[in-house]
Amino acid sequence: MSSSKPVIALFGATGFLGRNVTPVFTKAAQEGTIASLRIFSSRPPSDPSLQVFAGDNVQILQTNFTSKEELAQQLQGVNAVVCMLGNQGEESYRVKDLLLEALVAAGVQIYVPSEFGADHIATPYGATNTMLTFKRKHTEDSICQGIKTLSIHNGCFLEIAFCRWFGMDSANNTYSFVGDGTTPMACTSLNDVAHFTLSAVLLAHKDPKSVPDKLHVYSANLTQRQYAQELDAAAPAGTPPFKIITNPLDQAKADYEIKRHHIPPHMLGPLLPILAAEGVFDASKSNANELLNPGGSIWPIKTFQQYAREVHGRPWKGVDPSFS
Repeated sequence: MSSSKPVIALFGATGFLGRNVTPVFTKAAQEGTIASLRIFSSRPPSDPSLQVFAGDNVQILQTNFTSKEELAQQLQGVNAVVCMLGNQGEESYRVKDLLLEALVAAGVQIYVPSEFGADHIATPYGATNTMLTFKRKHTEDSICQGIKTLSIHNGCFLEIAFCRWFGMDSANNTYSFVGDGTTPMACTSLNDVAHFTLSAVLLAHKDPKSVPDKLHVYSANLTQRQYAQELDAAAPAGTPPFKIITNPLDQAKADYEIKRHHIPPHMLGPLLPILAAEGVFDASKSNANELLNPGGSIWPIKTFQQYAREVHGRPWKGVDPSFS
């Protein structure tokens, strides 16, 4: 048990996930919820993408992702590390393994690896997909080192889960998915991911045994058919409802086996709809929402209805998300 406030370090603060998560942590540092925040980047602290996070109790550090010793020195005094570095292939895996070695050397007690998304243990593809295989091994290595390791599994990111990449074509009012669309699929807003992560770190710092190593969280856990219905309800009057197109699971899996050798190893691509159909994103049976945000008392979780109204019932109409 600890009554002190943690010093937290963030990696990947300027990426797609990081730039949405980091403001929640900087606010916690400025309000005194945590002792201080260190933001690590390969860029100089003067970079505009980092300067937006500057403030009281926030330190921005340029680091060398080739030197374990230098990184370990910079991590001295840090209680928890949150990694939001992306998965761009072998080089990103090397950097994450180096980070793990450095935080072990520095005596960091809590580690949130860049797990965000699917639970790789819940699918047999976790043993064959390169990215999921790395995530599994990296997490196991962290646990074996005796570090309190918190895997945050948030299903899909709400803000990008309903676009053409995932079968939803708002411009043509079609929604194509694998299976019959009656299996719940967890989606979590980026802001909620940030709050769930901060809450998990704070609880683990206070009492590591009070927090499980694996945390399933969500903002919404509806079926794909229900998501379509909610979006239709929020669309402008006169908008035709989504036309649902279903694809047999067995056929989708067979097609994936043909394509998977041509898919970049750091991408899940057509595997995502299969995982959704198989229930890998279903948080019905096990979730940490109440543990991390009891009764919604810490922050208001975003509802899917709110999101549907924000996008006027037709997300990503004619465009695709950008991660730049």
